[in-house]
Amino acid sequence: MKEKILIYGGTFNPVHIGHTHILKCFKEAINPQRILVIPTGDPPHKASPDLVPAYHRINMLKLSLMDEGIDAEVSTIETESSEKSYTAVTLTKLKEIYPDAEFYLCMGEDMFLTIHKWYKPEVILSLATVCAAKRSSEAQERLNNQLDYLKSHFENFKGMIVNIPYLEASSTEIREGTPDKKARLLTKSVFKYIFENSLYTKTFEKGISAEECKALIKPLLKEKRYNHSLAVAKKALELQAKYGGDKNKTEIAALLHDIMKDTSIETQLKIIEFSAIMLSVSEKLSPQVLHQISGAAYLKNYLKIEDAEIINAVRNHTTGRGSMTQLEKLVFIADAISEDRNYPSLQSIREASEISLEKALFVNTRSIIKDFSEKALPIVEGTLDTYNYYLKFKE
Repeated sequence: MKEKILIYGGTFNPVHIGHTHILKCFKEAINPQRILVIPTGDPPHKASPDLVPAYHRINMLKLSLMDEGIDAEVSTIETESSEKSYTAVTLTKLKEIYPDAEFYLCMGEDMFLTIHKWYKPEVILSLATVCAAKRSSEAQERLNNQLDYLKSHFENFKGMIVNIPYLEASSTEIREGTPDKKARLLTKSVFKYIFENSLYTKTFEKGISAEECKALIKPLLKEKRYNHSLAVAKKALELQAKYGGDKNKTEIAALLHDIMKDTSIETQLKIIEFSAIMLSVSEKLSPQVLHQISGAAYLKNYLKIEDAEIINAVRNHTTGRGSMTQLEKLVFIADAISEDRNYPSLQSIREASEISLEKALFVNTRSIIKDFSEKALPIVEGTLDTYNYYLKFKE
């Protein structure tokens, strides 16, 4: 009896849960003895300017298969070749390696509908049984028509349509999407790998401009939060003009301070975990402060912003800390009193900010502690440290 080998190829840039879902379903339908997952090397059919190096895609594939419990081999037959990744060439090579095997070439609807236009389709269709999965409930007729066309035009064609429930996922939307999108459509290990290797993002080792900050935060924040970030930057610059400090860093830190605010708590906790940050008991009980921790980690570890002053200003803008730098003070107070704010103690903090940043820090943290105590809510250590440190500025 011939060995059944399921072949599943793609750019996998990156591999996502849609890929592993379809692979599991093909495996169940075909019951192969061996599965070869083959990431492409140089895709012949499309330009891929954002294609990450093959070793990253191979590593992510291995992690994803492990996470999903799929017993499959990641083949480097295409990524190690100097030739373009034509399926006909790959199948010919595989036939030499596995001369007695029976190949099942698995693909989605889009590829199946165009396979007759590929390089040497007669070679592909003579060497493998082509297995197609539909991408929508309306696809069945299109797939059946293509099946009939291939049967009538290729003498040795063998094919089958596998009824696989469609799972909406796209590598493009993951590459361009928010951290929440990545967390939802990737296995945890793949998300971690992308984060740790700063894949699918521009990095800022050499610094970042205010305009780049705005472009960075706009897709990550809701409109109200984005406008708040602009308002905080405006107020921070007003305070900087009055009290001094680095103007450029003030604007950048203020724009970035809430970068993770509209990201889900679940995703924030993953970013914190990936960054090997241990939360205190009070931080675990205070989800409203997590965005400053995950935000600083995101900037430092994923976007590779190396300015420690900016990172710390983001890290402490909600709770504060004792002995804050000038930049931390500017962002902390600007966040509290920006023009879009409206809460009971706002006016007293604004009045204190006209006297000094330190006075405003005391008034602000005193208000927070009073409010949280009355509501029997946990108070994070950073807030207590800020209050105690700036208590000397109460008069």
